[in-house]
Amino acid sequence: MRHLVVRMALLAILVLATCGCQATAVTDGAKAPGPTNTERALDLERSGVAFLAEGKNAQAQSAFEQAIAVDPGCGPAHNNLGKIYLGQQRFYQAAWEFESARKLLPTRPEPENNLGMVFERTGKIDLAVDHYTKAHGLAPDQCEILGNLVRARIRRGDRDATLKDLLSQLVLRESRPDWLAWAKEKLATLVGMQADPSPRDTLPQPEPERMFLPPDWEQKP
Repeated sequence: MRHLVVRMALLAILVLATCGCQATAVTDGAKAPGPTNTERALDLERSGVAFLAEGKNAQAQSAFEQAIAVDPGCGPAHNNLGKIYLGQQRFYQAAWEFESARKLLPTRPEPENNLGMVFERTGKIDLAVDHYTKAHGLAPDQCEILGNLVRARIRRGDRDATLKDLLSQLVLRESRPDWLAWAKEKLATLVGMQADPSPRDTLPQPEPERMFLPPDWEQKP
């Protein structure tokens, strides 16, 4: 009997010691998970957008570059870094970033529209029209893209029925006063209600490229 009591006491001590070790191991090893590369990149990208809104372009550029270094697949950072380069007239670098964004975000119209702006500003009107057309296909109700497409086609010399249809859509949807007046004038010219303007006719400038986070990406407060 005495031996049995001793064995039971030793067994109880062993069980308590084992339970204590397990509890300590779980507590010591329970570390909060850190942010993923994608989350860190998006945080940096959001910081860059905030810097841009404040006119702090150098800080914005640094934030976008860091975001891409953390996660090369961060499409919004590529798009917005392209915006910085475009503003600096570094057209090759801008096109590179917009092309990267286009591949990473194939359903978004902004990179296509922005590539169109690069090509239009460098005199490659056919390529500009191609990219504006793709952007318009992705966002047919977005007046900024429609306006860019119409303007580029007019600069190319187009005067066909499809351009007339696009101008009619722009007149119906446009809310920007200067663009609406311009679209009405061009539509009247196209249907023969007034003379065709001279080559020096002033056209609206390309719509500024957008800063954005795609709505299907995780948003943080």
